[in-house]
Amino acid sequence: MSLGLLLIAVGLGWWFISGATYPPRWAYAVFAVGVLLLMAMASSKPELLRAMLPGRRQLKYGSNAFASIVLLFIALSFLNYLTTRYKHRFDLTKNRSNTLSPQTIKILREKVKGPLHITYYYAGGRGGGLPPEVQRLLRNYEGNSRHIRVEFVDVITNLQRAKQDGVFGGVTTILKYPKIPNAVDRLTAIPDESAITGSILKLTSNRKKRIYFMQGHGERSITGFDEEAMSSAKSALEKLNYKVESLPLLEKGSRLTREVDEKQEEKEHEHSHGEKKEEPQSSVIHGVDVLVIAGPRTDLNEDEDRIVRDYLDERGKLLLLLDPPETRLHHAMPRFQKLVTDYGGEILPGILATSIVALTAEGLRSIPEVGFRLQPNESSSHFILKGVPGACAFYGVLPMKRKATTEPGQTYTPLFQTSERMMAASLSAEGAIRVTGKEPRGPFDAAFAVEQSIVEETRKPRWRMVVVGDSDWASNRFILADANQALFTSIINWLSEEEAIIDIPAKPPVTNSFGTGAGADMNQILRTVLVVVIAVPLGVLVFGTMVWWQRR
Repeated sequence: MSLGLLLIAVGLGWWFISGATYPPRWAYAVFAVGVLLLMAMASSKPELLRAMLPGRRQLKYGSNAFASIVLLFIALSFLNYLTTRYKHRFDLTKNRSNTLSPQTIKILREKVKGPLHITYYYAGGRGGGLPPEVQRLLRNYEGNSRHIRVEFVDVITNLQRAKQDGVFGGVTTILKYPKIPNAVDRLTAIPDESAITGSILKLTSNRKKRIYFMQGHGERSITGFDEEAMSSAKSALEKLNYKVESLPLLEKGSRLTREVDEKQEEKEHEHSHGEKKEEPQSSVIHGVDVLVIAGPRTDLNEDEDRIVRDYLDERGKLLLLLDPPETRLHHAMPRFQKLVTDYGGEILPGILATSIVALTAEGLRSIPEVGFRLQPNESSSHFILKGVPGACAFYGVLPMKRKATTEPGQTYTPLFQTSERMMAASLSAEGAIRVTGKEPRGPFDAAFAVEQSIVEETRKPRWRMVVVGDSDWASNRFILADANQALFTSIINWLSEEEAIIDIPAKPPVTNSFGTGAGADMNQILRTVLVVVIAVPLGVLVFGTMVWWQRR
């Protein structure tokens, strides 16, 4: 009988404790054997069964004790079942380093619709091993999506498996999404949340959205690696699964050029024959999700201006980065200025500057400064600013503001505003900043976003545009300063209607150690003083007072 009860307990207990939806066949077999043994004992020796039955009083207390044990066993089994089915972790770190960002969790829920396998290859042995922070990070992905499975493989002990995946040493993370054919991506550096989430976006997206940088007017290059180029910004977009290319609007022989030539021939034909045909809508820049014009040095011509306006009117998205003129002799670009004015903003003359006190050869003097850090507009809850964790660095900014009268349905939102101390200084013929004391004072808009009202049939905006009065902040020189890269990617995400995607900022480790040495910061010193000077003596005093009170 004891063996039968033991087998029944093993069969039922494994099912409850493991949390499996259906027990394996061996659990059924063990349970069935236990039941058969009890039935055989009861049929072969009924007198033994009657002898085991206690008296009424003993039966009552024994039943209560047995019922209590059974209920406790069921409660513990049910609790274990819940913990295996529903997982929740509490992150008590100061910067939430053990928790995925809300944006990543949203992407996992909306994008990952089938099994996704993440395999992390590492080199074990002396000096190597599995980094605990990587293990925590990937387990977080697995815990936040029932479709994700994570595996850690030591290259040294699993050499054949590593060769099959093309891994021959070092750190490699391979992501596979079988739902889409050939959806495989690999990361060859220690991954962080931004890299893993970007890779998941790349695998689960059916179509890459296209970001085109207009060329032909002295704009910043996206292929160069010098300080003035924007190759770092291009790389940041490619990590978020965007396709980034250059777009010469009117390059000879291009599709856009042929279309403009055809329209010009149509106009000449109408003029010569006295016919008037309805001008076809421009289909230029079809397939372009966001058009970027970054730091042009020359103005648009008539055809280019029409192409850009037609693109916007056909629900286009435009990021316009304009710089102040280099000197007073450099005239403003009227077509770019009118483009901004017609779509809700206004560009003011001059360059944004603030006065700082500096020590010069003549002594302390107040000199103008054109490089500064601006905080996001605190009064705005615009989506772009949700992806910007702090201040951004700008250098040489055009002063801008909202147009006095905007078109119906336009929504103008300042993203970065200056203080009232900021002024719109003028430039000399040599490019020097001139301050006379009569300059217009702020606040000015250093960047703004504007969009037309949503089309009811599709619930999509008619057009969107972001204008920044500076292009240096997105160059290789400044893109990694402060929150500049987060601002750039957040702007592109909003323009491309990918609000679920933002640039995920890194979470630097936060130390809560003690110390008063040369390397200690103010927080460490403060913690040391609080513990050593206040908390410990106070604890000794309280404990001593309690002992005295008891022994008095």
